[in-house]
Amino acid sequence: MSRRRRPGGRDADQSRGAPQHRPSAGHGQRGSPAQRPSSRPQGRASGAAGLPGVPAHSPTTGPTSSPRAAPIVLATALVVAAGIVLRMWRIGSGLPDFLDEAIPWKTAFKMWVDERRVDWNPHFFNYPSLTIYLCLFLQKGAYALGHAFGHYGKAADLLMDYEMDPSPLVIAARTMGVLFDALTIAMAARIGERMTRWAGVTAAALVALSPTMIATSRAIYTDTYMTAFSVCALERLLAFRAEARASQLAAAAVLIGLAAGSKYPAALLVIPLAWVLIERRGWKGLLPWVLACAAAAGVFLITSPFVVLDFAKFTRDFSFESFHMSTGHLGSEGRGFRFQLLTLAGDIGWVGAALLIVSLGTTLRAPRRMSDRVALWLFVLAIGLAISLARVEAGRYLVPVVPVAAALAAAAGIDLARRYGAQRLGLATAGAVAVLVLPALPGGISAGARGSDDTQAQARRWCEAHLPDSVLVLREDYTANLFTRQRSANVQRTRGFRTATEARQQRLLARRVFDVADLPLIAAGASSMLLRDVEGQTRRVQVFDRPTDINQIFYDLRLLHGVDYVLTSGAARGRFEADPARFAVQQRFYRFLDGWAEHVASFSPGRDVSGPGVDIYRIGERARDQIVRAGALHALWWAEYVPVSFRQEYEEVAVDPAERSHGALVRQDGTIAPWIRGLSRFFDADVLQFSRLLSWELSHFDRFAAAEPLLDAIHRMHPEDVEACASFARCAAALDHWPEVEAATAATLAGVDREAAAQAELRYLRALALARLGKRAEAFRELEWVRAHAAAADLQAAAEAEARKLGPTRR
Repeated sequence: MSRRRRPGGRDADQSRGAPQHRPSAGHGQRGSPAQRPSSRPQGRASGAAGLPGVPAHSPTTGPTSSPRAAPIVLATALVVAAGIVLRMWRIGSGLPDFLDEAIPWKTAFKMWVDERRVDWNPHFFNYPSLTIYLCLFLQKGAYALGHAFGHYGKAADLLMDYEMDPSPLVIAARTMGVLFDALTIAMAARIGERMTRWAGVTAAALVALSPTMIATSRAIYTDTYMTAFSVCALERLLAFRAEARASQLAAAAVLIGLAAGSKYPAALLVIPLAWVLIERRGWKGLLPWVLACAAAAGVFLITSPFVVLDFAKFTRDFSFESFHMSTGHLGSEGRGFRFQLLTLAGDIGWVGAALLIVSLGTTLRAPRRMSDRVALWLFVLAIGLAISLARVEAGRYLVPVVPVAAALAAAAGIDLARRYGAQRLGLATAGAVAVLVLPALPGGISAGARGSDDTQAQARRWCEAHLPDSVLVLREDYTANLFTRQRSANVQRTRGFRTATEARQQRLLARRVFDVADLPLIAAGASSMLLRDVEGQTRRVQVFDRPTDINQIFYDLRLLHGVDYVLTSGAARGRFEADPARFAVQQRFYRFLDGWAEHVASFSPGRDVSGPGVDIYRIGERARDQIVRAGALHALWWAEYVPVSFRQEYEEVAVDPAERSHGALVRQDGTIAPWIRGLSRFFDADVLQFSRLLSWELSHFDRFAAAEPLLDAIHRMHPEDVEACASFARCAAALDHWPEVEAATAATLAGVDREAAAQAELRYLRALALARLGKRAEAFRELEWVRAHAAAADLQAAAEAEARKLGPTRR
């Protein structure tokens, strides 16, 4: 009587008719070592070259050479090579426009202090620190290599070269990600071959062709590194399950720590770790599990030490990221299950997705016999549940699932093919491989080829070729990556610029700059505030229903006064247009551009062109007439969009009845409403930077009428800020708005230390206003103070000249 075959076991490829003899129980018959009972649990042992699924060996004898391993090894090598080729095909995509999010890479650059010093605290804990440190080591290695060959005399030279063209360093960083992804492909092969012969090669092919993994591997995300360490950890867990070597368990624990050090969700690997230990040792496996978890935690802390050393910042960042995952962001506020399911089907095919269900069913039916698959399923389900419940739809979150899901689907497919095609096992296996892999080929090749150009790069080239010098551009995120005047000024203030070679300084100074203000895109965050009532009790009050509602503030048509061009992106516009009722202000803004502005250029993604749609509008005379009809902007324009419900609740809770404005922007005496004063932190977080940048650019073009309300907004929210007051006063003075200058400077000077040197310019501006308003004696006193206390010689001279204009004045 023949024994029933086990998928992937030694008997899977034996002749069906070969008689199988076993010594009967109780006869004490001695046989070969293979026939002797073993005290170890029976598991699938590794084959030649460490690839399971080929003729098995005894766990105690180590791998043995076998000609049957050669096809597996060769096929795996070819698949890994193909995966690398697909990922390297467009490795320079988008460059020299560095459009990637690349948070680890950019955070690592911020850790440079100077040529010799590094701030090892990343001051960023939305992700753990391992990937950030890997990027930092790559950056430092590139500098060391360039310094050794005389290309960089100092670190500042590298930083200036990177500012001018980041391509060489970015390609190096992307290549590092590709190499980690190649490791993932190889580990997917090992995991699959541990279950069923040729399942590993099939899984590796699916991973190599996965559009999500191709795109993620060359985008400098933490997910690529977490996935590589995770599949390595799973492979070592399966090896430990089969061979029970302490070194394998130790390696798995270390790899789990490295995976968690790359991205927090990898800590879920402790679940399959628990299964493997308990399945092998029973409840006695709990102690080794605790020790292995402790070892993994130790590795995690070694790779991310400032999680403990800067625990307060870690707590804030981790809490924000958790809040983000639970609430979603603009354009992604529903549960991610459907999105991730469709993404997974796009990566392993619908056949592969269906086979996953088959794999889950067979695993649940015989968990003891398929305990290796139970371990893999525990990882897939844990990660899958986490990303499915999250309200953020990002394909890269699925990356750690793809290689394991591919291995499970491939094993299930080949097992089915061999079960129903037992008479022709080779043909059945080949058919199963073809059914799984061939549908994935077009998507993989398309993903590899994608990125020959980018819509944002096309928009940047158009702007460089067609925009005149003296124009002000207002742009949404994900549009043209222009080198702005503000960016140039910021670089020139850095130590890196000051210490770079003169040739590099001149290269940067010769670079064309654009005058640009960016429209904020608030996609996530908090939209409430803590409020202390009149009795001293603290309560949380909702300002906006959702954080995304804040965006309407920046789409007020009156903000277009003084703007020449507007750049919009489908990445922002598409999200707003998906909910026209909620984002009515944005819809009106886009309708205005389409109906009244000149649509001068448009760039759309295509077969080989990546990126969002980008549209460029010119604000011509027709559009300007409509902007004038919309009215002038005022200093409290942003507060108009704050819901009435918040205004009422704030005043009921925290404002004395006599001081309330009853929802109005100002009280009857003309002072700002208390509820607006209460929003100072909100203003600083979401409105201040935009107002400051746009007013700075408008002032650069002497468009003071458009800049004045923006500067007035900052001054009103921060009357104690000397620089904010001075900026507003200069602008108002240019417009001969002398009463406003006198009132603003008086309010700020009342709260400034009389000996503060910073007040000299304010006193000078106040003197000008007083003189123009006919208050000559007061003006003269202010000018005398400036002449006596101003540190700048030019300000002293200006005060002297103004004093002479006033003529003799009675003291």
